[in-house]
Amino acid sequence: MSNVQKNINLLKALLSENITMVQDQVSATSYDCENFLEFADLHHLSAFLYYHVKGTLIEEYLTSKVIDHLEQRYSQQQYRNIDTLREAALIYDSFNAVNKDVLFLKGPFLARQFYDDMHQRTHMDIDILVRREDLTVSSRLIRDAGFNKRSLVFLGDGAMTRFIHAYEYCKRIAEDARPGYREHLPLDLHWALQCHFSFRLDYDAIWSQHEKCMQDGRPFSVLNTEYALVLGVLGIFIDIQLGTLRMKSFVDQYKMLEVLDSSIDWELFYQKRSQENISVITLNVMDLVLSVLDCRAKFPNVGLYIERNLHLVRLKDVNDKYRLLERSRFALHNLSWALTLYQTPVPLSFLWLLLGIPFRVAAHESRDLGFIKILRNRKRGG
Repeated sequence: MSNVQKNINLLKALLSENITMVQDQVSATSYDCENFLEFADLHHLSAFLYYHVKGTLIEEYLTSKVIDHLEQRYSQQQYRNIDTLREAALIYDSFNAVNKDVLFLKGPFLARQFYDDMHQRTHMDIDILVRREDLTVSSRLIRDAGFNKRSLVFLGDGAMTRFIHAYEYCKRIAEDARPGYREHLPLDLHWALQCHFSFRLDYDAIWSQHEKCMQDGRPFSVLNTEYALVLGVLGIFIDIQLGTLRMKSFVDQYKMLEVLDSSIDWELFYQKRSQENISVITLNVMDLVLSVLDCRAKFPNVGLYIERNLHLVRLKDVNDKYRLLERSRFALHNLSWALTLYQTPVPLSFLWLLLGIPFRVAAHESRDLGFIKILRNRKRGG
């Protein structure tokens, strides 16, 4: 059994609050406390785990070293939220002043929708969605708020928006950040939730059915609960394809299903996803979440729908599913799985991915090559 699977087994025990399972996991000779803490940090779960186990019977089975480490990460997230919400308020006011729409994605707003406590969900940046036709004015508003554009534009916005779904920005928010805290705050300016030539997401519904999240006296616009779930599914799918998945995304789905499983008409939900050409992706990702977190009994309604459509699930063996979770760039196993889920011929999707490489390299700072980094740094003030 890999370290990833061992750590996920402990995560499952903590999620389900199964004291016996937790005790079995931490008392096993193969249990590695340091490795689990590294796993929790890497997958942005430390703050969540602290809030989830603090004050419960489970806490006594975890060492003080583990609890202290998780508490420190929770404290750091409290400070991050102060920064994030301050800058989000500036962005809200800027867009509101010129009567332009903006939706705030993920971050503390998703935590407000689905988590008991805003600070338990780790986030690193601000994500906003604007209408594609407002991209130019939105970019100006973001820059006026002090965010510098870090994405390069290859062959113009028209070409870029066919292959990517967001531009990256960054703002310096502290002159001398303490270890573990932030000096810069990234921001992603989205015009789409995700990008693929086959996707037909209903942006009229996304904009017309959005919800309000009151924070600091401002009614921030956010995705409705259904599209918050869809965004999470698409994020997991792309992260698996790229080999960059964090288990935080699985916990997000778990927390959303706690709210939505009994209230959503899953037949209608998947009919809508079929019209948007993402139903097979959604079904497979949801099956993956239920399988890996072993929570089909907890969420019987979506589980029943998946069972009725099991012929559309590409991977049946749980070991093959765990292989998808290993963070490895350019993993052929992950890519081949992903290519079969697009509702379009595999060769076309593969060709689209190849054609999009220069656009994605230009847009995403995390994929910098040496010469790209030089160009990006020369534009830091742009």
